[in-house]
Amino acid sequence: MKEFYYLALRLGKIYSDYDNKDVARPKLALWFNQVEQWNCEEFNTVIKTFQSHYDRVLNFFNDKRITPVPNYSIAS
Repeated sequence: MKEFYYLALRLGKIYSDYDNKDVARPKLALWFNQVEQWNCEEFNTVIKTFQSHYDRVLNFFNDKRITPVPNYSIAS
């Protein structure tokens, strides 16, 4: 279970750290390989969704560079 949690964190890190689809593409490919090794049905569903919308998923990274997501912080 712990491994799946870290897989999810790594996917989020790819999305937060990269804003170029040419850099993100190999990172996502490595993540896909790791998911396939663990053979978790829930993550396999995520991979199928990514495969169905691959171009749109990759365009997110370039769109993120053009239209940055605001960084909201909670005042303490």
